[in-house]
Amino acid sequence: MASFEQWGPAVGIEAVYLNDTLTYGFPNGVAPEVTAMKDAGVDFIVTCIDISSVIVLEQELERQGMTNVKVAMQQGYGDTEFIASNADLLEGNTLALIFRPFEADIAGTGIETFLDWMEQGGYEVTDNALYAWMGAELAVKALVAAGPQFDRASMIAAANQITDFTAEGITAPVDWSVQHTAPTPEDPITNAGPYDCMAYVVIRGGTVELAADPSTPWYCFDPTDQEWHDAEEMNFE
Repeated sequence: MASFEQWGPAVGIEAVYLNDTLTYGFPNGVAPEVTAMKDAGVDFIVTCIDISSVIVLEQELERQGMTNVKVAMQQGYGDTEFIASNADLLEGNTLALIFRPFEADIAGTGIETFLDWMEQGGYEVTDNALYAWMGAELAVKALVAAGPQFDRASMIAAANQITDFTAEGITAPVDWSVQHTAPTPEDPITNAGPYDCMAYVVIRGGTVELAADPSTPWYCFDPTDQEWHDAEEMNFE
């Protein structure tokens, strides 16, 4: 909500409905909440819910004649079966990713290596598997930097000296010398990374399409500049 309040007026966007008290799984449905959104004139919904709950939400939006309202989802990327089987409900929805989308240029990047090993092992490709891969990549870099006589403390110290971690182009650069502490609303700059970046895909026809150019899949902002600017499309290796 704070983001909408700070930057929304500059681009004509207003947050008209907020509800952060919903019960996990929507055991009682979301009819009253959707009605409230309809009455408030909502035309785009940003969620922080699991994919099953997104379907419950989408079904209620359809029931109340709000099929033109698009939803920003937090989960589901890589689950091709889920997206394909719910194609009509999810049409036009977006997914925001902190990693390089598979639909971007991946040759020579950690994504190519990840997908190759997952295929060789016959493992299911999921976003959680990729997060684990990035964590392992960081652990290996810290282990190598700590040297042969390592322990937990020396590995942590080594990791905290890495200022440009991208997991071989999987994610935007992370400065672990400061980013192990999250920025706060009171101080969004001291512990910020080099860039604030997200990559976006859009669901169309039961598949996902990259929102940006495949060669520059991230939309990035300078975190030290708190004025509104259009995002810059970027690429990292």
